Amino acid sequence: MNAEQLEDIALFRYELIQPLIAESFPDHTKQEYMKRIAATEMVLPNGKRGTVGVGTLKEWAANYRKFGLKGLKPKRRNDAGNNRRLNDEQKAEIIRLKTQSPNRPATVIRKRMIMTGFFAQGVPSESTFQRYLAQVTPELQRSQNEDMRAFEMSHVNELWQIDTTHGPFILAGGRKRKVYIVGIIDDASRYLVGWGMFFEDNAVNVQTTLKQAIATYGRPRQLYADNGKPYVNKQLALICAELGIGMRHAAVYHGNQKGKIERWFGVMKQQWMADINYEEYQSLEALRAEFAKYVRDRNNQINRNLGEHVTPMDRFCEEPEAIHKVPKVALERAFLHRETRKVANDGTISLNKQQYETGRATIGATVTVRYQPDLSKVYIEWEEALVEVRPVDKLENAHVKRQQVRLAEG
Repeated sequence: MNAEQLEDIALFRYELIQPLIAESFPDHTKQEYMKRIAATEMVLPNGKRGTVGVGTLKEWAANYRKFGLKGLKPKRRNDAGNNRRLNDEQKAEIIRLKTQSPNRPATVIRKRMIMTGFFAQGVPSESTFQRYLAQVTPELQRSQNEDMRAFEMSHVNELWQIDTTHGPFILAGGRKRKVYIVGIIDDASRYLVGWGMFFEDNAVNVQTTLKQAIATYGRPRQLYADNGKPYVNKQLALICAELGIGMRHAAVYHGNQKGKIERWFGVMKQQWMADINYEEYQSLEALRAEFAKYVRDRNNQINRNLGEHVTPMDRFCEEPEAIHKVPKVALERAFLHRETRKVANDGTISLNKQQYETGRATIGATVTVRYQPDLSKVYIEWEEALVEVRPVDKLENAHVKRQQVRLAEG
């Protein structure tokens, strides 16, 4: 079983126990929640259908409280096979192709994805596609008559809604560029806890915005997003699991379930975007400064949904006990990306076409690499610690005195 499969299993277990950890289960008691889960047949990480017992749920919850996400990983076995699995991006494309044409069979979907380059390495079998479609097709059919009732959380930081919208075009660096705006709104207070402006719509920018919001306002119990690629990826799932945040997704192609952030964006486009002259802005920094003023004003405007003379800031500040700050070191660690690499015989690994020295002690080992998305800091997990590694300096290494290897006499 490789590192990716171990992470998949840990995330599966975390999704089941997260309501226990956060005490956000919909049932009257924890015991009722565990009994209901234990009686529910589900698709297990190995692709088979089965159930998870109450005792197992208790054990997983205890392991998570004691060891964090790594406590949910099964012990690595030496007899692991080489089965290919569908990753999150591939699953999203299968759903897109199936929703686009409900009668499209698994064989055709697989062929189209091969032709469009969705598989950098080995291609999963047709049976893998068929099994996955058998799991998701009933849900896709149910979503046509989905319950779209509005909801609202009782407490601040109980749930944040996050989304990305298209912003204006501005002239930057002598050319016209499109701006994307990421927004995070607290469900109970309608307070915009985080936002970011970027020239790229990608997962790293979403994570940057989320990190800043958590650093300022603490972590939410749950994060609610749609099924776009920036929000459906293993890195974000692992970040949330490490911080104890539940990750919820709107039903496929029903992003409008995130009503509060969608309404916030709609009003913003009518008020702010419709009233500014984009030609006045020659940089993203200047546009951000102007947008920050709008956000401050909006957070301090009376919102009739909250009550008479109540602003989002007033409502958010009513519950200081709901603000659970994350220590800076823990926050920085949680947002480090993860990859696995096997250390070469020269004590190096390759990451994003750059070689890094990990040391002689790691030669031949498979290590988890943790890194800032911009590669400003790169670490390996070694002996229960993060060890920083640096790019290979071949000029410096040319002058390093090598240790002579003595061969044993026969």
